[in-house]
Amino acid sequence: VFTTGGMAEGGVMGLYEHGISFPEGMSVMSLADDDVAEHFFPPLTALDSRIGTVLTLTRRFIAQVANGERPRIQRSLGTRLIRRASCMAPS
Repeated sequence: VFTTGGMAEGGVMGLYEHGISFPEGMSVMSLADDDVAEHFFPPLTALDSRIGTVLTLTRRFIAQVANGERPRIQRSLGTRLIRRASCMAPS
């Protein structure tokens, strides 16, 4: 499991260098559904963590605090697993 598609790409290169097949010998996934994950070959299984929404809410919170407000935020953001070809059941 890698935090970004770019890091997963580096991990897959390391697997290849050590003679480990991907995804047959080792499944790989990313914790971010970024452009790399979607366009990688084979496409990476990823967790859609809605990071864009989290960043927007964080910016809004910081701006409110900077303006002297005391915001109360309680938000539940669901995640979803995007299944792609980079994960396989063990053989």
